[in-house]
Amino acid sequence: MSRSAALSLLACLALCCPILIGQLCFQSFDAYAHNDDFLYARCTQILIDEGRYQHVSQHGQLAASVASHCLWGALVCLPTGFSYDQLHLAVGLAATLGVVAIYLAARELGGSHRIALLSAMAMLVGPFYYGMSFTFMTDVTAASMASIAVFGYARGVVRDSMAWLIVGSIGASLAMWSRQTHLCVIAVPTIALIGDAWHRRRFRRAAFGLLASCALPLLSFLVFELGWLVPGDDARVGIVDVETRDLAWLKQTIVFVYAGGLLTGLAALPLLPLLVARVCRPAENVALRKAQSWATGLVGLLWAGVFAVTGLRTYITQATGYILYNAHLGPILLADQDDPGRWSDIGGVSWPPWIWQIVTALSIISLALLAGLAATSIGRLIRRPHESGAVDAVLRRDWFIAGLIGCMLAASAALLAMVEMVYDRYWMLLYPMLFPWIGSQRIFPAVPPVRTVRGVTAAVAAMILLMFTMSFVFVHDFLAWNDARHDQVRVWLDQGLAARDFDAGNGINGWLRSAEDVATHGRPGDDTPFWRGLAQHALAIGPRPGWEVEKTISWRSWAAAGKQCTLYVLNKRGP
Repeated sequence: MSRSAALSLLACLALCCPILIGQLCFQSFDAYAHNDDFLYARCTQILIDEGRYQHVSQHGQLAASVASHCLWGALVCLPTGFSYDQLHLAVGLAATLGVVAIYLAARELGGSHRIALLSAMAMLVGPFYYGMSFTFMTDVTAASMASIAVFGYARGVVRDSMAWLIVGSIGASLAMWSRQTHLCVIAVPTIALIGDAWHRRRFRRAAFGLLASCALPLLSFLVFELGWLVPGDDARVGIVDVETRDLAWLKQTIVFVYAGGLLTGLAALPLLPLLVARVCRPAENVALRKAQSWATGLVGLLWAGVFAVTGLRTYITQATGYILYNAHLGPILLADQDDPGRWSDIGGVSWPPWIWQIVTALSIISLALLAGLAATSIGRLIRRPHESGAVDAVLRRDWFIAGLIGCMLAASAALLAMVEMVYDRYWMLLYPMLFPWIGSQRIFPAVPPVRTVRGVTAAVAAMILLMFTMSFVFVHDFLAWNDARHDQVRVWLDQGLAARDFDAGNGINGWLRSAEDVATHGRPGDDTPFWRGLAQHALAIGPRPGWEVEKTISWRSWAAAGKQCTLYVLNKRGP
């Protein structure tokens, strides 16, 4: 085995460690339905037990493209049978495969072993990617499949290989069948192949490459839109489309732009020392240096200006470390839904705002440096063809990096223009493009000082460890909280209560309801979307008017330094 192959193997083994650590440390918590898990879990259970694909929709409306996600879950469940433990393991395995693909893609694009590994590890330990790896939500599976697609496309473009372009197209198709938004990954090879064809005047070859890259994903999308696998005519892409584009929508879009920038900066935050080191490199060209400075300064001033003008109140988080509407690793539509102030709180778990203000400020710096790096990458591509002796493979790499940047911008614009509510986790769509791009960069000069390399590497490793610690703590609290509420559900069921009798939250009620009706329509006499209107018993984060506190349940929070946190078991007063 060559030294390069040995290093790659060691890197892949290292990328297995964070998920493995979580799986081992959290064995005491059973896995349960959470948030939208029940939609995909019930589909997977039917696939295993009855050998057929049965789509499960959310109160008869939402029909997402989850076929590949459910198939992956079923494959992992086959040896031992259906269980939520196996479903969560399936997502953990997908998360690991995804970051291995990110590492390999960065290597294919010319990144060193060191930078490619650090970039892939930064993606893995982020709170969204790592946190969602302990659920059966589609986000990580889709990001993983899109990452595999990016790797296949990268190798296909750089090596001028049709076979690898087809591998990428299979990955893109599978990603689309997990979350249809991830179809946008085909923009990466499209930009790269068209750019390369324009430079080399090889249009026929590029046409075959585009066919190999895009035909299967587009055909898959057509199958989805025509309802040949996912049933229903009113639940396609249009279900999330914005109904009215007016001044209020424009204002909300501006908020989403700001929030999306913060989340992108947060994703790359562990790599901040690398980005600083890249900025501090001697200028390759005066024009490139100016472009980098202008882009960095403009983005930094815009985001820092909003942060300052709002009195530092627009920081990146709510109580559990997530942004905007829903804390997906916090409570999901418990009886507290009428009190939005408690929605992101899992029973008193919060950190002081100053912590998140610091994280936000650093995320703004990270975002500004990414903008400067993007300007440099595009400027280098414009300049490279005019250099004497430019190698075709190097030019193809540059065009592929341009494809990554272009795809991120296009995907962001599509989300902002078409999706009514851009949740925090939606921005994971950018990860398969963001991290191979960073991992492919030449951070240090050709002959860098050893102390500089070691110092920057140590700083990145420390920030990755800090981010992993934060994500690890959040996952513990989510699992501990979820374990406590499921214990109470078992008590209710042992007492002979039916699912209609209690409100334990969207995930639990949805799982029980989907056993009766795979379309999960509301029951007669109950017009609430998650079947809580007939409940006489409920779980809540705090007392609620019209309900009596029967008892409280305690669980221990790591984020709150070992504090005993409380869930309330409520009984409804009166008839």
